[in-house]
Amino acid sequence: MKRNKIIVGLLMVVQLVGFSSCSDWLELYPENTISRKDYWKSKEDVASAMTGIYQSLRSCTQQLLIWGEFRADMLIPGTTILVNWDDMRRGEYAATNSLFAWGTLYTCINNCNMLIDYAPMAYENDNSFTEAELHEYQGQAIAIRSLLYFYLVRSFRDVPMTLNAYADNSQYLMLAKSTDTEILDQLVTDLNQVINDGWIPANYSYTDVAQNKGYITRYAAQTLLADIYLWQEQYELCNQVCDQVLKSGQYALLPIAQGFVETLEGDTVYYAEPAGVSEYYYNMYVEGNCVESIFEIQYDRENTNPFFSVFCSANCWAKPNTEHLVDFFTPTLREGLERTVVDMRENVASRFGSVWKWAGMSYDDGTVRSTEDMDNNFIIYRLAQVYLMKAEALAQMGIAAGEDAKTTPEEQTCYQEAYALCQALRTRAGATETTDLETNNGLINGKSLEEFILLEEAREFLYEGKRWYDVVRNAKRKDYTTNIGYLLNTVPYSVIADKSYSMQTKYKKSPYSWYFPCPQADIENNSLLEQNPFYAGSGEY
Repeated sequence: MKRNKIIVGLLMVVQLVGFSSCSDWLELYPENTISRKDYWKSKEDVASAMTGIYQSLRSCTQQLLIWGEFRADMLIPGTTILVNWDDMRRGEYAATNSLFAWGTLYTCINNCNMLIDYAPMAYENDNSFTEAELHEYQGQAIAIRSLLYFYLVRSFRDVPMTLNAYADNSQYLMLAKSTDTEILDQLVTDLNQVINDGWIPANYSYTDVAQNKGYITRYAAQTLLADIYLWQEQYELCNQVCDQVLKSGQYALLPIAQGFVETLEGDTVYYAEPAGVSEYYYNMYVEGNCVESIFEIQYDRENTNPFFSVFCSANCWAKPNTEHLVDFFTPTLREGLERTVVDMRENVASRFGSVWKWAGMSYDDGTVRSTEDMDNNFIIYRLAQVYLMKAEALAQMGIAAGEDAKTTPEEQTCYQEAYALCQALRTRAGATETTDLETNNGLINGKSLEEFILLEEAREFLYEGKRWYDVVRNAKRKDYTTNIGYLLNTVPYSVIADKSYSMQTKYKKSPYSWYFPCPQADIENNSLLEQNPFYAGSGEY
């Protein structure tokens, strides 16, 4: 089914599968050859370790998707009740819930630290190993480590952070938490170093597309950096880095063939051709590594992804919240339009009663993937996200610059550019003829634009593991209170009805309730690790 896949061998013996609730990430390395300092003799050893890092990154994807989606408002339980998710939907966030286990991420982080720390030994031992090659491997490891710490911060806020390898299991490693601010500042420093010093190449191969999509490139690192800047509310910096990716010439929005209809008063409305949507779906979510892709965690038929039980099985855990999707995909038509508006992104994501981005073998035929067919990649970044990150940054820059007070659209330079970026995605999706963003003689209101961009993020990235983070990022803006309505609005669709009021009360009580509790096993084994203050005491709230 899939072409040009990176076939990554299982070259590292450190790997966790599924949701381990233990705290083994701090004591995993007794006889592990990759942790021994005498292992690092040649550049081949480093290359093998790098391959193993990408393998261990695969083991993280179930957490990455579930942390970014299951707490939000776009999914409902499937035919099988997943007890730990059912607890979340009841507003119960116990520190013993295995969905909050972070072991796989810390395992991969430590693998990155080992390469960063020990690869210089191979460089000293192997005369054929160049400094540029050394930095290329270290730069990838630093970027992957940064990506995983960014996921941890967005999910748990304050977490333990170490930039050094842990290679001795003789005692349990004690680590206190670092604050989210400290961690994010460190990630920015690290990413700027590897980007500005040229450690990470723009491409790895002239012929193998999957290498350039499956390995961390300079542009993948820049996209991650822009995402961190956006979370930090560093909007001008986010905008600048987004421009570097957009102007690279490496990526383009995956096109969709457009049809058109003549409407009243001579207006022409374009829409996505069904055949074009089918081709888009195949290239983006079946084949993968398309022209729009920036970084994808790679899978193939020999190394399948872990989402069959989540979305595809007859006993699946999760299904689309189709009732709520109507709120996002039933727009108000412009005056004079008669035809039914269909934003193709709804059917691409939710089709035949399933989360189709993950379950479908093709857009059209209704065939659900088997376990052997779970070779679709996990998309971390694609160009559409750069469009919307830049749009969000521009909207906030316009608000700060007082563009609401401007009297002509031409003076609203940030607002108009942000809206144009959204419109590029809407045009592709066949959603251009709506009044989702109302204007006054072409003038845009900043708060309305902010809300509009968040809606576009929801429509564009349904079930790609981003919804919860997008909502929290917007809700926490400025002071964790001004925009809390974004978070509260998700509650009726993410929590069972009789728990809705209490969940909203918790969100209002403390911003720490917006994050997960630290895993209880790690709290018990690490005397320096303090629980998220909202959950301290009983281990649940």
